[in-house]
Amino acid sequence: MRFFMPNQAGKAINSSIKGYLIQFLFEDLPQIIILIIFLIKQAIKNGDLKWNIIITLLTSSFAVITSFYKFMSIRPTYLQQEHFDELSDKKILSKEDAALKDLSQEYNQIETFTNLLKKTETVLNVNESAMLL
Repeated sequence: MRFFMPNQAGKAINSSIKGYLIQFLFEDLPQIIILIIFLIKQAIKNGDLKWNIIITLLTSSFAVITSFYKFMSIRPTYLQQEHFDELSDKKILSKEDAALKDLSQEYNQIETFTNLLKKTETVLNVNESAMLL
């Protein structure tokens, strides 16, 4: 998708637009192109265009046009796109908040263990000095 819409990288996109775009680019368009190539080769091989070939070309072209129209007729409102972007930002912020919370808990644990270690060392030093006397 980034190849077709490079400015949309990192932004939310409406799933129906994405679905119709993918359907149009990777299903309908290649199908009509392959069909046209096949029918033209058959027409060249037989020497003329028969009425059934012309009808097949017209119906396939109509299918591609309706698919393209479906894709072009879906337009999300600015509010919807703004809502998608807002949800994406909230998700990023919640991940950052969770990471900060975890880091603060680790920092508190390190502080606690450091203080305990210092108290233990002080007690050991006092005991050693008492034994020397």
